[in-house]
Amino acid sequence: MSRLRPYVGPILERVAKPLSRLPAWIYTLAALMLSPLFLYSCSRSDVVMALVLLLIIACLDAVDGAVARIRGEASPRGAFMDSITDRIVDVVLGVGFFLLRYNFLLVYLATVSALLISYIRARYESLKPGSSLEGIGFLERGDRVLLQALILIIHYVLGFEAASIAYGGYVVLLIVTVIERSLRAYKLLL
Repeated sequence: MSRLRPYVGPILERVAKPLSRLPAWIYTLAALMLSPLFLYSCSRSDVVMALVLLLIIACLDAVDGAVARIRGEASPRGAFMDSITDRIVDVVLGVGFFLLRYNFLLVYLATVSALLISYIRARYESLKPGSSLEGIGFLERGDRVLLQALILIIHYVLGFEAASIAYGGYVVLLIVTVIERSLRAYKLLL
């Protein structure tokens, strides 16, 4: 996804323009408030509703930063709150897949890996200001959300077994990303 940012960014800015009547924090909060509905849908095995809510949450997450920039409200405080919200949503998505009866160990590994991917980047950037690990590894946050949406589509179209296999592949990519980011950060910190 970070490789597509130059193409997606202008589209996102156009979408965010009419939404900028409201402050960015409204969109961040809305994404957070939809999380219990996502969990409820998963607990009822309503894969279609879970998918719709996941996509809405992802769109809200994508638009909040653009709205903040348009309104001139982008700040370290806003970025900090957005990161916290993103981590909460990462955990909610993991719990949702568990409620859909995906393998507990795989869900655990996926959730921990998703949190580690973000933590590794944040920790590296705090130790080496001005540097970034953006674009390092297979799965950044946008990629993770899109793959989880794809897994839900597979679940609906091809069934739970096919989606479970896809989820296992997703976990492998997450672990590879953790290892790749860790090694890159370690080398760059020498």
